[in-house]
Amino acid sequence: AASSHDDWNYFQNAFRFLECCGNLLLKLDAFESHFLSTFAAKATHLQTLSPMSPTPTSISLQFYNYLLERRPAKYQQAVDLVYPMEQGTSPLLPESRAAALAFNKLAHDFAS
Repeated sequence: AASSHDDWNYFQNAFRFLECCGNLLLKLDAFESHFLSTFAAKATHLQTLSPMSPTPTSISLQFYNYLLERRPAKYQQAVDLVYPMEQGTSPLLPESRAAALAFNKLAHDFAS
């Protein structure tokens, strides 16, 4: 009787672990999808902004691209993220995704 009780506990723990790993991967996917769509929209807008100094008559300060003028290296990093996103490859959180996938594999191995 104790052995079957232990087996049931192991099964329940394995199931919880699988559920936790699955939820983590789903939330990571949802976060990545939301971030990429928001970033792509902002990056497209960012690329259309003028790098020249704003004048009161030509461009409003709200739409001026300060990043391009004051931090061109950071601007280039942001622009470099756009191409992989357009190709469907995600450069976001690769270590987190790899760790979550490794935990998921361990959970499946533990359950079998």
